[in-house]
Amino acid sequence: MGNQGGFDSLALSSLKKLSVKYPEIRYNVVLAYLPDEKSNPIDAETLYPEGIENVPKRFCISWRNNWLIDHSQYVICYVSHLTGGASRFMELAIKRNRTVINLSQK
Repeated sequence: MGNQGGFDSLALSSLKKLSVKYPEIRYNVVLAYLPDEKSNPIDAETLYPEGIENVPKRFCISWRNNWLIDHSQYVICYVSHLTGGASRFMELAIKRNRTVINLSQK
């Protein structure tokens, strides 16, 4: 999962709670940038995808999101309108035949 927005924070909090009850749930926060001293600490296992260090900073989130889709079976998102980065992420996941669960439709 990512760690850039409010949905990511909510999802991480939910996964932490669920993994206590269901220990078979595993998750990692996949970083777009290496944390610095100003970053908030992340209370989860983190991954820094190999190759992202060669990506210009302004493209790191998009590159990381593509990496996430390539390394996932399921994509859980909250997309209520068909514009913006979350919508593009969801459409890409659909094109790559991932199982997409859009919570805005529930």
